[in-house]
Amino acid sequence: MESKKIAFICTEYGIEDTLPIYAGGLGVLAGDFVIEAGKMGLDFTAVGLFYNGTSPNPQTAGFTLYPLTLDIFGTTVNVWRKIYGSAKLFLLDAGEATRVLYGPDQVAMFKQQIILGFGAVKLLKTMNSIPDIWHLNEGHTALTVLALACEEKTAYPNSMLIDIIDLIKPKIVATKHTILSAAGLHLPWEEMSQYLEPIIKEYGITLDEFMPLATHKNNPAYFSTTQLLLSSAIRMNAVSMIHADYERGVHTNSKLFPITNGVSPDRWEAKGKTKEENKAILFDYLDKNFGLTLNPNVLTIIWARRLAMYKRPHLLFEDLGRLSKMVNETSHPVQIIVAGKANSADPEGQGVAGKIMEDSNLPDLKNKVVFVPEYNLALSKMLVAAADVWLNTPLTGQEACGTSGMKAGLNGSLMLSTADGWMAEPNWDNIGWILTEHGIVENLYNFIETLIAPLYYDNKTEWQNRMQKTREIVAKNYLSSRMVTDYYKKLYFP
Repeated sequence: MESKKIAFICTEYGIEDTLPIYAGGLGVLAGDFVIEAGKMGLDFTAVGLFYNGTSPNPQTAGFTLYPLTLDIFGTTVNVWRKIYGSAKLFLLDAGEATRVLYGPDQVAMFKQQIILGFGAVKLLKTMNSIPDIWHLNEGHTALTVLALACEEKTAYPNSMLIDIIDLIKPKIVATKHTILSAAGLHLPWEEMSQYLEPIIKEYGITLDEFMPLATHKNNPAYFSTTQLLLSSAIRMNAVSMIHADYERGVHTNSKLFPITNGVSPDRWEAKGKTKEENKAILFDYLDKNFGLTLNPNVLTIIWARRLAMYKRPHLLFEDLGRLSKMVNETSHPVQIIVAGKANSADPEGQGVAGKIMEDSNLPDLKNKVVFVPEYNLALSKMLVAAADVWLNTPLTGQEACGTSGMKAGLNGSLMLSTADGWMAEPNWDNIGWILTEHGIVENLYNFIETLIAPLYYDNKTEWQNRMQKTREIVAKNYLSSRMVTDYYKKLYFP
């Protein structure tokens, strides 16, 4: 591939085990993207924010302080850098302003996104590294568009903003990772204009010019980062085939095209280890760190990801009597691991975490159904390697892609899932099990009791065959090398 400069902007990166500056799959995928781009030799510069409230010292993760300080509208911003092959990751540290990721204060989040967008543009300009393409990863990065427009406005002071956008649009591409309408930042124009107007006024841009680009389509009183992204990108992709279909169903004029996510085998595949060895590693970790005792000889089903309500972490707990019967069965027993973290601004997710913790401590479920609240990258790697079955239960129509199943599949875990996101693409007949929405709770228990557990215990040859077929599906279609190549050829430089 040609050596063209790519700037990649994202609010979160799950890239180092000791640097928890991510909330979920968006950040972990961004980490895989940076690592793969660096491995492929791309001229790739990624920019994000350093959330110093959770990680006081990025040097422990191999980052060094870059010899450059930025001034972003009066806020002093330090810059951390780490190199991954040919790729570079810069994290902007604005002290108190970048303390928390996705906190409950929407105005504070807006200010962070100003720092990210304007900081990224100023950083690359100062380094004399002018990208051929700006890849804006999700709506949270949309204010990079405004920063680029302000920069261009200094060269063309008499041009209208709409004309400036037309000038910069050929260099802007974007990815939408969510289906939910609540995704992205939404603020009343009346509230956010007091922060935005002084910034754009410096560049001779009026609020009246800017508002048509970023006004929420269904609520004109609100500013929307996602709408700003849609208005400004020359090309924009969805993250699975079904995600692109959903978008067209909701927005008939949607131009999003699919590039299905992929995962890095270097990060997620436990090479050279058997499933039994991976289970032993995980169970030893859970015992030493949480006092949880599990049986390595028992069929192990794992649900692990961000605790968002649409992902339905509670589904297995809908009938506690049935769950108890399943895990206490003598000939075909099952054990369940649920692991996940709720966003700090998501009280529903935090509530369901508390309920799952409570249920898992019931006498007839204890040490047979366990909840692990300290979900992080290191634990995630052990979970995807150890699962016999990977359970994925998003409400159909709300999961844009989902990548945890790809990681588990790479390690030979069999899939038990709704047909949403990437799971809707392969043919799972005689390989995994697909849950339909009608009677989903009953079907979930039935599948485990009557199909999955008997197969695991009574037909090891068929189980091994399914493990191999699952690995092949992921290895042939869902690796980060294919994903980054698709981005380069379809989104960046078609």
